[in-house]
Amino acid sequence: MKIQIKIILITFILSLNSFAETINKESAWVGTFSKKELTSNLSWWLEAQLRYSLDLGGVGQFLYRTGGLYTLSKTQGVGLLYGYITSSNTNEHRWALQHTQTYMENGNFKLSSRSRFEYRNLEDNNDDSFRLRYLFRLDNESFIVWNEIFLNLTDDIWTGERTVERNRFFIGRSAKVFNSKIEYGYLNQFVPRKTQTISEHVAVLYFFM
Repeated sequence: MKIQIKIILITFILSLNSFAETINKESAWVGTFSKKELTSNLSWWLEAQLRYSLDLGGVGQFLYRTGGLYTLSKTQGVGLLYGYITSSNTNEHRWALQHTQTYMENGNFKLSSRSRFEYRNLEDNNDDSFRLRYLFRLDNESFIVWNEIFLNLTDDIWTGERTVERNRFFIGRSAKVFNSKIEYGYLNQFVPRKTQTISEHVAVLYFFM
């Protein structure tokens, strides 16, 4: 687990190097997530996210993701997921291999991680891309904090031509609402670029059915 923490810290520090200009943006993200058990080890995942740009006054992006999840053990699982992401001028198809792991769980305290290896295909663009994502998460009763680093494995113009493609840091709370759970809080999305860096401040509300 110490290795994973060091990787996050190193890559996050690298992503905070000085850039030509940093632009601040404001957004609100709402998402619904559902996991349906098919057998004792196999389940189906459904997810939809609407990402609203407060600066533009309209929907900036819509994401739909679905796929199968398989439980390997009490602490590990794998999955094969497909995502469709659409915005005002682009449509992306995204396949991902996923691995999840729980390092520690004691009562309401939990440390876990999620890794995704993604194949990204942008419509009307021949430059397909591969990306690695690593999320490290801490849950303590209703308190949540996580960080996710995105690393490009290919060098493409549309993905920023950088190894560190973006970083997301979230801090918030969770609560039970009837038979569902909600997570809400603040997310910072840091997107480094050669000529212009974006720091996006996001209000998040997620529903887990």
